[in-house]
Amino acid sequence: MITLRRIHALASLLAAGCIATTAGAQPIPARTLLEQAATAMGGLTRLQSLDNVVMTGFGESLSQLGGGNLSPDAHAPAKRQMNVDVERVFDLKNERAIYRGRTASLFPFAIERPMDRSNQLQTGVAALDHPLPALLEAFDAGTRFGAVRTEDGLDVVEFTTDAGATLWLAIDPVTKLPAWVRTIGASTTLGDVTTTTYFTGYLPFGDLRLPVGLTANIDWRDTQTMLFNVDSYRLNQSEIGQIPAPRPAAAPRVAKATKLADKVWDVRIDQSADGGAVIEFADHLTMFEAYNDEADTFARIDLANTLVPGKKVTEVIVSHHHFDHAGGLRAAVARGLTVIARRGNEGIFREMVARPAPNFHSPSVIERASFKIATCKWLSLES
Repeated sequence: MITLRRIHALASLLAAGCIATTAGAQPIPARTLLEQAATAMGGLTRLQSLDNVVMTGFGESLSQLGGGNLSPDAHAPAKRQMNVDVERVFDLKNERAIYRGRTASLFPFAIERPMDRSNQLQTGVAALDHPLPALLEAFDAGTRFGAVRTEDGLDVVEFTTDAGATLWLAIDPVTKLPAWVRTIGASTTLGDVTTTTYFTGYLPFGDLRLPVGLTANIDWRDTQTMLFNVDSYRLNQSEIGQIPAPRPAAAPRVAKATKLADKVWDVRIDQSADGGAVIEFADHLTMFEAYNDEADTFARIDLANTLVPGKKVTEVIVSHHHFDHAGGLRAAVARGLTVIARRGNEGIFREMVARPAPNFHSPSVIERASFKIATCKWLSLES
């Protein structure tokens, strides 16, 4: 018969053994963790033999990363878009993806948008938000491994591609399957944005195990920006359809000023639909809206500052918080402009301009913006 004393003694020995094992455990090397993940998904040799994988399904995405919601409050209901008839081709040998699908906004919009099927080329980290291409990229000859750490019980491998992008791939220590991949990208409204794409519901497709659920969250307000339900995977298709051309490099922003009335100009980028008035006052100029992005806003400010000798733009009126209207707010604050807006927008505007961007923006712009945040004068349209 096992006595209570023996049970206590046995428990003490087991606890001591567990503590000793934990204390003496060494971190598993990055390559070993990745090889285990590859084995769980079907084997590294098999994964590397794939030319392409075609994923089909449907899902939803968030309009303007959450910057298009009805109000600036963090708890405002989200405006979402429905994505149907989606086919995403992972052209693994050429390290790219092709996205095809139809999108419809689940909310009234200012203009009609037909549900024509889009055809977009994705390269770099945009093509790595799936465990298969992400894992293969980690084994690329030019990839450099970083530290291995633990997050929420998952083993996280850091690696940097030969193009200089750093990613983090989390692996479940029980199933050995990839749980999420994390990347950092640029946003003109939010600075550096960290996106974590989660992989759930792994099922067998042929001799592979692939996820049927994908969701993505960004580090601003812990916002879910995408969810996708997989209908099917097709491996090594002989035809993957038309490959769209890469997006052309952005042309230099050229602002144009048109005088509308005495002391009033319309200043916009080329013939863009997004422009706004610049108004002359006794000792300064005021600009309406910080449309689109930083480049457009800098160009508009620079041109406006030449309109009246001795007078510069010192204020910007931002009508509302939507990211297409406030996309250049960070640029305006970096130039020291006073922001005039409705009182309820101050919170979200402070969030937007306070976020750092060391990876994708000029350090001098960020340093100036950080300084001006503390001293900027925020006015209200209701004041």
